[in-house]
Amino acid sequence: MKEKTISENTSIELMERIASALEMICEKLTGIEGKIEDLTYEIQSHGSAMNECLEVVAQAYEQDGFGLGESGQDLPFSVEGQTEGGCGGGGCGSGGCHN
Repeated sequence: MKEKTISENTSIELMERIASALEMICEKLTGIEGKIEDLTYEIQSHGSAMNECLEVVAQAYEQDGFGLGESGQDLPFSVEGQTEGGCGGGGCGSGGCHN
């Protein structure tokens, strides 16, 4: 079987194309990494705000003379599903928590 060879110019052109494609992939991955970091920050900040809101609600409920069972079972509402949408722009204390 006859072996096929490519010219040096063709080889250089192919390597340049591969290098260009790899560079483009790296740029795309860097952009994706930045978006993941932004989303991670958003998730963490909203989670923190929701936890603060739930703590304020639990403390207010406790101050009214009602005890809290483990994991908030004695609250007059279900904690799950009540935090959708976050606690408003200003977080707790700004009127952002509405249940």
